[in-house]
Amino acid sequence: MNTEFSKEIIGMRALNLLFYNYTTEMLNEMLSIREFKHCWENYVNLEEQTHMQIWDFFFNKISFKTQTRLLEISLKHYGEEAAKHYSTAIETDIILQEHIKKHDNLKKK
Repeated sequence: MNTEFSKEIIGMRALNLLFYNYTTEMLNEMLSIREFKHCWENYVNLEEQTHMQIWDFFFNKISFKTQTRLLEISLKHYGEEAAKHYSTAIETDIILQEHIKKHDNLKKK
């Protein structure tokens, strides 16, 4: 497995965890960012899946500076969990590749 983008993948995973599992405390931290607060107040419908709406304005309505600040918040709260998930994914991929290789060798016999 190519690990060249491991930091980026961990960051994306941490953002997804934050957007999907935010607590009131985490939301208040995000709302302390002016752009995020503006988007939250004007574009989020609490009756719908808020994490999808946050992803939408993350990519389409806020600046790189605010994206970076949200990444920092996500890594603070979920960085360890995201890194563990990435490590587990690499280990699982190694096991899967070995399993496939074993079956390929059995088919050749």
